[in-house]
Parts: sequence; structure tokens; C-alpha cells
Amino acid sequence: MIQGKYKKVSYKVKKINIMPDEQCIYGGEFEGIISKDIFERTQQMMKDRSNSNYRYRNGVIHPFSGVLKCGKCDGSMSHRKKYKGYKCTNSQQGSRRCSPHSVKETRLIDIISNEIKNMIDEKIDKNKVYDRFSNIKIENNFENELKSAEKELNTLDGKFKKIYEDKLEGVLNQRNFDYMLQDIQEKQDKLIQRKNQLVNMLKKNNDGSDLLNKYKIEIDNLLEGKTIDRRLVETLVDKIVIDEVDGSKEKK
Repeated sequence: MIQGKYKKVSYKVKKINIMPDEQCIYGGEFEGIISKDIFERTQQMMKDRSNSNYRYRNGVIHPFSGVLKCGKCDGSMSHRKKYKGYKCTNSQQGSRRCSPHSVKETRLIDIISNEIKNMIDEKIDKNKVYDRFSNIKIENNFENELKSAEKELNTLDGKFKKIYEDKLEGVLNQRNFDYMLQDIQEKQDKLIQRKNQLVNMLKKNNDGSDLLNKYKIEIDNLLEGKTIDRRLVETLVDKIVIDEVDGSKEKK
């Protein structure tokens, strides 16, 4: 895999330049945090599990839907808003094929978070991850694009001055003048809007690398086991069995 081989001239031009080899990034050039074999197996697991059906309501996908099994009846456990967690589906049937027990979603998240954190502490060198992160440099073409936008705005100003002079001298009639004026103004509006966007992006980029800080927070949460969502559960968990301790409502 090769990254950075092609680069677009600007957002206004469709032309694409082929970059020199020394500016390209080749697959295998940098050591990965995980092995290629683990990465490929994980991708396949995610693909397989993404095809599975799990229940969600009102557009909310609960992280453990579809992976929880009741240890008493081997039935599924579905999310219930009333319990703020998951309840055995069979316990809600008319025949009461199972006892009415449930488990809080927050408790499951705590357990999985601790397991992930312990696994990361054992398998991954955090200092190595942070060292690689600190060496990341984000390059952009904002400054060149801003100069290009300003140059084109100056060109449009010159065109406007020219057609105005032609109008005064009678070279252009009113109809053609209005048409050309509208075309120039539409182009100016788009360029001014893009120019303002570029100025704001340059400010953010110069004020402290907001994007890198955002990634840093995500990495912190991941390494501390704080990011527990549906995607992560699908990747790491095949099935979770919820048992009820005999003679009590305590879950284990």
C-alpha cells in the first residue's frame, strides 16, 4: 500500500499531481502497534459480526445487544429502558420460562473496561504508543490554497472594473452587463466563503493542533478502557453469559 502518491492541485482544479517517491509513505515502512495477522483477523471478525442482526430502538444501538446470553435458560437478554440494562427475554414470556433477572448496562461497561485495561497493560507498551503519537506531523495545503483564493479574488476585482468601464463607454449593453456582473459576484461569494473557512482552519492549526489533541484524547480513552461502544464490543466479544446466583438476585 502506498499513501500520498497523488495530490490534488487545489479544490478548484481537478488536476492531480504525482508526488516524488521520497514524499510517499509505503506499507511496512513503519512498525505497527499490532501485528498484521491480528489486524486482518480483527477486520474479518468485525465484518462477520457487522452482518448479524441486533435490536435497537429509536435509533439507539446498545453496545451489548445480541451478545448477552442468559446462563439459566440460554436465551437472549435484551435492553430494557426501565431497568437501564438487559433482561432475559424468556422471563418476559407468558409461560415464564425463566426468572425475571436483569443486569445494569453500567455494570457491564465497568467489567469490560477493566478487562480491556488489564489486557492493554499486559500486551501494549503505552509509552511506545505515545512516543509515536508525539512524532506525528499533520501537513496541509491551507496556506497555498488561501493565496490562490486571494489571487483569484483580485482577478475578479479587475474583471469587474473592466466591465464597469465598458458599460460606461457603451461597449456593453445593460443586459450583458447584468449577466457578467451576476457571474462575477457568484464567484466572489464562493471564494470569500472558502477564504474565511481557510483562515479559520489556519487559526485552529496554529493555535495548538486541535486535531492532534482530539486524537490524543481518543487514544487516552482507548488505552484506559474508557471507550466501550458497539464497534468495540463486536470486535472483542463473541458472547457474554449472565448467571444469577442461586437464592438471590445477584448476577455474576
